[in-house]
Amino acid sequence: MILWALGALCLWRPLPLGAQGADFTAEEVFLRLPAALLDNLGEGLNDYEKFEILSTGRAGAWALRSSFRDSLELDLLSDPETTVALCLYRGERGLVVAMGTDFGPLCLTELWRMEKGAGPASLDPPRDPSLRDFFQRDRRISADISVSMTFCVRPEGLEVKPQFWSPSGRASLRPDNAVFYIWTGTRFSKRIVPLYN
Repeated sequence: MILWALGALCLWRPLPLGAQGADFTAEEVFLRLPAALLDNLGEGLNDYEKFEILSTGRAGAWALRSSFRDSLELDLLSDPETTVALCLYRGERGLVVAMGTDFGPLCLTELWRMEKGAGPASLDPPRDPSLRDFFQRDRRISADISVSMTFCVRPEGLEVKPQFWSPSGRASLRPDNAVFYIWTGTRFSKRIVPLYN
């Protein structure tokens, strides 16, 4: 169902921007970002290891899964469910860079804007969607249900992963919709895609 939703998003992916924006590649951006970004996993990469993983495919606790012009993925060798993705979103004002750690049900993501001649500048994520965005309009949801959300890095933009809560703890609710923020070339635009459970 999520794969179907991701496939549907291809309809909204913007056309290539050609010469617009900075000409950095994902590997060049990876080398410029702070090495401490992976420290929150207890398995960081120093600057030397960042060069090593790009040249040999492995460094320390990490392995290079894939590397393309606009994306790069790393696997944590000790935990196959933990991956790190770096994606570049190109636009007229340069690059928006997203780097995120995906733990399965949770993600940690940071965003930066990069322009030629300047270092990365931190960027706020999009506003959280509403609880109702995850459900069909006619579905009744108890008023005491709340939602916490994390943003996961995807090639098209950001996927929102919800966790639902009741006053007594985690609520077992299946969403009807997936929520994405798709990069349009100028901003992240919210897209709600039905899930066929």
